[in-house]
Amino acid sequence: MDEARVLYDVDLAHPFGCDQSAFGNSSDGSGSQTRARKTHGDRSFCISDLDVRLGDRSSDLPNLVRVESGRRLLTEAVWKRHSTALGEFLLAATEKGLCSLGWAAPGDLARLEAWGERHGVLIVGEDTGARLDRACAQLTAFCKGELRAFDLSLDMRGTKFQLAVWHELCAIPFGTTLTYGELARRVENPGGSRAVGSANGKNPIPVVVPCHRVVAADGLGGFSGGLERKEALLALEGARLF
Repeated sequence: MDEARVLYDVDLAHPFGCDQSAFGNSSDGSGSQTRARKTHGDRSFCISDLDVRLGDRSSDLPNLVRVESGRRLLTEAVWKRHSTALGEFLLAATEKGLCSLGWAAPGDLARLEAWGERHGVLIVGEDTGARLDRACAQLTAFCKGELRAFDLSLDMRGTKFQLAVWHELCAIPFGTTLTYGELARRVENPGGSRAVGSANGKNPIPVVVPCHRVVAADGLGGFSGGLERKEALLALEGARLF
């Protein structure tokens, strides 16, 4: 990955859409510029002068920042842990929508931050507002069997092929399954079952984007959350494998 110099193009009074009290501030006294700095792991990010490692993808994101090298973009996200009938989840969202969801596990926050670095997302801290409340409420209802379809704004990041696969996943009805081969045909990639399976495995928002509804021709197939959880989700929906 390339090292890039980043110049933020945001409201300096509220960097990353956060209250400035969350940062250590300094000023030259003239009021012409406020520098806000936040320590993130072993790196120190500064609003007017920032070094950051970026991935090789970019997309249309909210809270844009200007990057001198390659015009890459960066946006902020917050995270939250939430317990449900099917376990505890770690969720993250940008201002645009839910961008990551997974079962909580040791090291999950570090993995989320690493995912963010690869996809132009800066994980700035825990959600202390209401950004993730709707997603948490719907996830709770779904895991209790009280909700059949999610109604959430999503901010998904991936290749064009991955996005096409994830889009088709959202069209699989509750309580039904689809084989990897059929999904490959739907994205006009006949014979691309393995590529579809790889895209499924990289789905950043399982459950909401129902990759668990895709199965092998002779069994469950894989699942990023583990086969026991895939079985539990399919059982919750009353889905038949074949």
